[in-house]
Amino acid sequence: MKKCIICKKDYSPKVWNQKYCSSECHKKHKQNYNTLKKRKNYILKYQQTDKYKLYKKRYRKTNTDKEYQKKYKQTDKFKSYQKQWNRTAKGKFNHLKKYLKRRERENNCIHKFTIAEWKLKCDACNGFCPSCNKSFDCHLHKLTLDHILALYWANKYFKATGMKWVYTINQIQPLCLSCNSSKQHKTII
Repeated sequence: MKKCIICKKDYSPKVWNQKYCSSECHKKHKQNYNTLKKRKNYILKYQQTDKYKLYKKRYRKTNTDKEYQKKYKQTDKFKSYQKQWNRTAKGKFNHLKKYLKRRERENNCIHKFTIAEWKLKCDACNGFCPSCNKSFDCHLHKLTLDHILALYWANKYFKATGMKWVYTINQIQPLCLSCNSSKQHKTII
């Protein structure tokens, strides 16, 4: 016994590759198939028109524009949505995953410098971020520790060789929080 694809009735097929219980079901299937085929052809023709191309350009321009995204992220609507999402179980889980990844990367490398050396390096900046040249009142709290060779690459090196990467005072730099977070795993000297 087989089930008909269209009407879902049980039937005994006369031939091993029979899919429909009757010729009526077969006709219904053909009609559906032909309408889908016509619709696909219509969509393909429409996508070749100038009207569709202009629409696509406008849509891409607004959605991929970085300035638009920055402005949207500064709105209260986005911030309230983000707070709500961070309170959900999925948001908390994603935050925990990021934290654990970061912790694993830090454990797979060695920091060989003292706090005094780090403070001297921050004082040498005179309260200015070396990347964007913004000034800060209390530069020790505003400037963050940045690894010139990112922790991402140090972690990859550890996984490939099994040896931990050693960060000395010359391989770190103070950057402001916005520059450090936007840097991701690029190298900025």
